[in-house]
Amino acid sequence: MPSGGLMSYPDPPNQPSWPSAPPPGGQAPPPGAPFPPPQPSGPRSRAWLIPVAAGLSVVLMGTTVWASSALVDNVFGGAQPESALPASAIVFAELDLKPTGRQWASYAQFAGKLPDTLKNELGDVEEGPARQLVEEAFPELDYDSEVEPWLGRRFGLALWPTSTPGASLPGDEGLALALAVAVEDEEAAGEALAKVRSRQEHFFFEVDDDFALLSYSQGALDDLAAQMEAHGSLADAPDYSSDMNAIGSDNIASAWADLAAAAEVATTATGLSSPYGTDPDDFGEVSGRLAMALRIEGDYLELRGDTFEVTYGGSPMEGLAGENPGLSELAELPDDSVLAVGGDNLDTLATRLWEDNRELLEEIPEFPDFEMALAEMGVSLPGDFPRLLGSRTAFAITGSLAGSSDSWSSGTSFQYRAAGADRELFEDLLAGSGGGPAPGVSDDGGTVVVSYGTTGTGRLGDDPLFRQTMAGLEKSNIGFYLDVRDVLAAEGQGDAAQWGALGGSVSYDDEGNSSLVARWAPSGGA
Repeated sequence: MPSGGLMSYPDPPNQPSWPSAPPPGGQAPPPGAPFPPPQPSGPRSRAWLIPVAAGLSVVLMGTTVWASSALVDNVFGGAQPESALPASAIVFAELDLKPTGRQWASYAQFAGKLPDTLKNELGDVEEGPARQLVEEAFPELDYDSEVEPWLGRRFGLALWPTSTPGASLPGDEGLALALAVAVEDEEAAGEALAKVRSRQEHFFFEVDDDFALLSYSQGALDDLAAQMEAHGSLADAPDYSSDMNAIGSDNIASAWADLAAAAEVATTATGLSSPYGTDPDDFGEVSGRLAMALRIEGDYLELRGDTFEVTYGGSPMEGLAGENPGLSELAELPDDSVLAVGGDNLDTLATRLWEDNRELLEEIPEFPDFEMALAEMGVSLPGDFPRLLGSRTAFAITGSLAGSSDSWSSGTSFQYRAAGADRELFEDLLAGSGGGPAPGVSDDGGTVVVSYGTTGTGRLGDDPLFRQTMAGLEKSNIGFYLDVRDVLAAEGQGDAAQWGALGGSVSYDDEGNSSLVARWAPSGGA
């Protein structure tokens, strides 16, 4: 098995669809209805790690066009990098440039929706982003003759704790790192990597079955083998397997982390503390796990992050889901909403978060003045959250974001909706707002509506782009939406109409697990 060293140069499914507006004279839906890495400088060192790690993310946009148009030999299935890295890993990241059949169809549909400007900037990437990744990391090799014949186009990076002398990352005692690169021809891979080894001091590798294992020292590779023997592979670790199954497959990129171990590493490495100078230990330790995935569906690019079994200060983060979560009021906002956010049961969620973080809030110097100002307006938190937020809540800036400011007379229009909130409270609060005409307060079937300026007369929930962007997120706890077309049009972007929208959500379950979804739904090619 070739090995050695040398390389250094500086370095949520099945959701109901959004509801449509009722026909003229019909009844409204019932409440809650769904609706380039751094350039080298100085002596050659271990900086090959930087472009390799950075490349796991910077080539992703290029992947979309490549995967939709490249005519390459695609072999379905195959080994995954987590099978070659240890179960003792505390952080793992993977880049998969070898799509399945379903992914090919999604990529092609998505690529057809990309804005013309972006397509032109990406240029000719039919050869695939793997070329860019490899050429930046290994300039000694000719990609066409020395890499492409054996490269498997799957990459995995793992970080694990170690006490083995000579295995730690330089400057990070106690942590080791390795990169697993899928190979389709072991002999060809060994020859190419041996060439890199002969020219770079801090590059070590082993080719074993389906993967080339790369690291910065032979000690790290030896420790990797020992970790695999003692703990098995990450692919067979129960927590990792269940977490990644929950987040879904067919991902371009994914990542997983043990939060307690990762937080300890980050705190030790950076000396992080709270923004108000308070020791993080005063608020307890965090534990649990995080899984993330980047995937392409036909209508959008989606980043999803899920947490599992999270505790803070020894207490589980449960009880945040509430009953009948949803985004029903978000869909009732005007159809010209440019920036919108909302959710059901936000009064209960806000009360819980306020109570759980009271100690932290009191560390903010301005907090006493904030509470005093609320008291002068007859508001006491957290008790008055239901009066302010109601049971279903949404807010939107309408018309355009261009020219917005803090003044009522700025020309910015908005609408705030709070089902079951206290109308009289809002009338009292806004009566003395000053600075021009005050927002109007009205009632819409038990929903307090605060409006300013001119707003559309249709429902946001009926807008095709909104429905495309927010599909499947109707039962989330919190949702957000931004019409990118308006933002870019205000900046003079020529193809602004093709950039679509950003959207996403935050969801909780009864066990305290959470899920964050962020999407970009382009509208080019339509």
